[in-house]
Amino acid sequence: MAIRWRGKLSIDGGPLDADHRHLLAIVNRFDADCAAEGNRPALQRALSDLRQFARRHFVREERLMREAGYPPERVREHENAHRTLIARLGTLVRHYETSAGDDDLAEVVWETADLLKHWLADHLVRFDLPLKPYLKRSARLSAPRATAARFWAARA
Repeated sequence: MAIRWRGKLSIDGGPLDADHRHLLAIVNRFDADCAAEGNRPALQRALSDLRQFARRHFVREERLMREAGYPPERVREHENAHRTLIARLGTLVRHYETSAGDDDLAEVVWETADLLKHWLADHLVRFDLPLKPYLKRSARLSAPRATAARFWAARA
């Protein structure tokens, strides 16, 4: 079952939302590929895409948290959640690489599907949505500075 993006999941109306939409697309592609073409190629693509994209996204998200003045203890908690996901993905990759038969592969597929759907949904609600007011405030505070900088640059 595909996961749909909803406006209430929006964090910043910009790069983080685009990243989250892309992560949902990876999850939905994994789900569709497993049903349509068999598990091994879909699993390999999903794990590879997710690990690569998650690393880039986490760096961006953690930087924006700091820039927005998110409380340091919440940043650390968020970073720990990101590290946990990367570690779980590493475990799934190793399990995938050592899976011998259909039963082993089926277990990896189930674990991956569970991780992708539940972790992502839980993480968005529990960790990412609380960032929204900080990102909004940060955007409001930086807008006048950007406008002033453009004003003075045009006069130079």
